[in-house]
Amino acid sequence: MESKPNLEEQEGYYTGRWNTFAYANKFDLQRVVAVLDVLARIGCEAPPAICDLGCGAGWATGIFGMFGKTTGVDLSDTTLASQRYPHCTFVSANILEWDAPRAAFDVVISVEVIEHIERPLQSTYVAIAHRLLKPGGHLILTTPNADTMRAMPQGGKEWSHQPIEDWLNPGELTRLLEQGFTVESVDSIISGMGSTGRYRLMNSSKVDGLMQSVGAGNAWERLRLRSMHGLHLVAHAQKTHRP
Repeated sequence: MESKPNLEEQEGYYTGRWNTFAYANKFDLQRVVAVLDVLARIGCEAPPAICDLGCGAGWATGIFGMFGKTTGVDLSDTTLASQRYPHCTFVSANILEWDAPRAAFDVVISVEVIEHIERPLQSTYVAIAHRLLKPGGHLILTTPNADTMRAMPQGGKEWSHQPIEDWLNPGELTRLLEQGFTVESVDSIISGMGSTGRYRLMNSSKVDGLMQSVGAGNAWERLRLRSMHGLHLVAHAQKTHRP
């Protein structure tokens, strides 16, 4: 059995990764656009206090910080992020052990983090997000769609080389968030990925070409995403009761 990296190894990996980060890619952009779309739908009357939980290089934190006072938290050394995005506050901490402020934020954002935590500690992560939020606060979370990842060549193993990958499918994510939250929505984004099983049909270039030829291309795209065939999941949940 392959041994899992310890905390020190994970911290070293992420510090090295984020301190050499240069530019976001198109998938990064699409995920952040999806988060901003949910943030816009929430419609906070005043600038919200935001926590970017697992902020990485901090570039997305910098964007969120344009809409409200924002704190980014990451296992890695966030010194460079603090220098690059001085309008935000950054904390270097193991999120699972962080002495986090209770009920301090209106919105907690988690972009591609929970899958890098092994079960059952994913429940602990969700509980921490719950504690961070004020009553009625909102959690916006993105994560790879396990069903899509496993339908990719080599079962998605070549997609990421991060120390831990423990993907969730839509049902698993929904049940996890129901521990203390009312789940407002779970959507999928970014179609066209995955090539085995039912994905062979959903992502068939022939089917796509046919749909385009009869003017149903946009409808076909919406169907693929609504049927949870997207590469990533985007969840919005509201803190309404105790976990």
